[in-house]
Amino acid sequence: MLFILLLVFLGILWFLDEVLTAIEVQRHGILSERNPVVRKFIKKGGHIFFYFKVITFAVFCAISILAYSISQVAFYILVTIAIIIYGIIDIRNLDVLRKG
Repeated sequence: MLFILLLVFLGILWFLDEVLTAIEVQRHGILSERNPVVRKFIKKGGHIFFYFKVITFAVFCAISILAYSISQVAFYILVTIAIIIYGIIDIRNLDVLRKG
């Protein structure tokens, strides 16, 4: 059960990043996005960026499930690190949006 809850929580953070990034780029322009890979996907269109986020999350989930099948500890470490990273990214995005 914790396995699923952690992936759901990570998914929420993952897609919150997408929404906040889209708002940030709309308000401040494409150069406000620091990640050059993400910038390329955004330049190709919002739907391409959405597909990119869905595919990367699906790949991450597949890797996580594989890690869980090998070692539950490895899974929890991997997902905890990802949650921390996306939490930091989302907090940064919210801060940029607040400063406007």
